[in-house]
Amino acid sequence: MKPQKNPMYIYLFILILIAMKGQSQDLTLDLSTSYYGDYNISYFGGNDGYIDLTVSGGLPPFTYKWSNGILDQDVSDLAAGYYKVYVWDNGGHSAEAEITLTEPGLDINSNSPCASNIIPQWSGYTSPLTHFILAHQ
Repeated sequence: MKPQKNPMYIYLFILILIAMKGQSQDLTLDLSTSYYGDYNISYFGGNDGYIDLTVSGGLPPFTYKWSNGILDQDVSDLAAGYYKVYVWDNGGHSAEAEITLTEPGLDINSNSPCASNIIPQWSGYTSPLTHFILAHQ
């Protein structure tokens, strides 16, 4: 005689699957960034920005992929620019978020590390000298 499956166990297994499915919620992403006054980068040409990603909902573990190729939850040592992150959970849900980090303009009168690398290049010299072009190196 062939053993029969107990219908109670099958029913319990289905209830567990439904309960697990109910735990998997849509993903919500929150991005917080470095902040230096009005900018996300402290000086022109710098790379001291960061983005902290908080994920809520979903079914861990999560997988991350940033537009700059980083696969970690949070990213640091960033320059000014556009960044996008894609997140997948263990339940098949996904979400994406994007942000642009900003930097101050170049101030040649500041003590910025970039300001010390500015070398004047003379162009169109006539007497008296009336203009020059700044070249960043």
